[in-house]
Amino acid sequence: DVGYLVRVSPKGFTAPAVPDFGRTPEGQLLRLLASPSHRTRLAAQRALLRQPETATMTSGLLALAGDRSKPLAPRVAALYALSQRRFGQPADPAVAALASDPALQPYVVRALADAKPAPPALFASALGSTDARTRNEAIQGVVRQSLKELAPRVAILLGDADPVVAHTAHRGLAQLEAYDVCFAILDSTKATPAHRAGALRALQLMPLPAVTDWLIARLGKDTDAERRRGLISALCRLHSVEGAWQGNSWGTRPNTGSPLYQPAPWADTPKVAAALKGLLARASAEEAGFLVAAMSRNQIKADDALERLIALADKDPAMAARAIEQMAPLEHIPPAGIPLLIRAAQDPATKPAVRAQAVVALGKVDRPE
Repeated sequence: DVGYLVRVSPKGFTAPAVPDFGRTPEGQLLRLLASPSHRTRLAAQRALLRQPETATMTSGLLALAGDRSKPLAPRVAALYALSQRRFGQPADPAVAALASDPALQPYVVRALADAKPAPPALFASALGSTDARTRNEAIQGVVRQSLKELAPRVAILLGDADPVVAHTAHRGLAQLEAYDVCFAILDSTKATPAHRAGALRALQLMPLPAVTDWLIARLGKDTDAERRRGLISALCRLHSVEGAWQGNSWGTRPNTGSPLYQPAPWADTPKVAAALKGLLARASAEEAGFLVAAMSRNQIKADDALERLIALADKDPAMAARAIEQMAPLEHIPPAGIPLLIRAAQDPATKPAVRAQAVVALGKVDRPE
């Protein structure tokens, strides 16, 4: 009634005996690293790491890792048998030299990302690889090594054709706090839309006064509507930070209403809130609608923002749908918005989705009319 396990074995098959790895000599363990069995390779690697290092062991591992005639899996097992023994120590030049083989390069970059230190040239070269996996590992290595001088090279990959690489690039820039590199992209007239979007994603993950000051200043002078929307989105995201976990459970239904599970204020929250309020007061109808939606998306509470949107919707029917969309999920509907909801619910020309939202919102109004 609760399920079962099934073991399927070929008829007449006899599995080879598993060696006693704890008693297996070093030379045999090196040979077992070339086994076609992943389990055997892993056990042999662990057994080698438990034994004292010898010159014969090191040369044997380097030989296997560098043997391009061997399958990739045993070579990687030998590489990590070398690197894990030196975790947190200076990178071994002989191991770093293995990156000259493109097939092994991403694994060498990953292995030496935990060396202290590792040669920056190793990561700089990998950032320019034609292999997406190698570029991705290089970005992570740059971050783990805190190589902020390579941030401009990482920024190039914001426009990478591989979405994983592009995502890792903007996350990496955020971890490096390379906001100056992101500012340069947004200041450039030659930056592609992908690079601009990536730079903004990185900035919105950096709750730093330098970032909020720059975004606010740029919004004060940039007049391009599309660019302003990107800047507004980033500034709204920086209104709050993820709160410190107190050890208690979020329950079975954690907050998924914003990018943050537990939004919490930080030093620049009042500055960001004041800037958003000022933007809203000066915004055009179209920008006000976008701004209120961005504030709602980030759970920024501002009654005057919704009131402004409702007032704009009363004058411009094109804004009605956006105002109704913002009111539908509210527990308490602002009185100023009730006439707008009634008109939308009664008007046969209202789009069905908007009309449904208006009815949902009106269902929360405790008034006889």
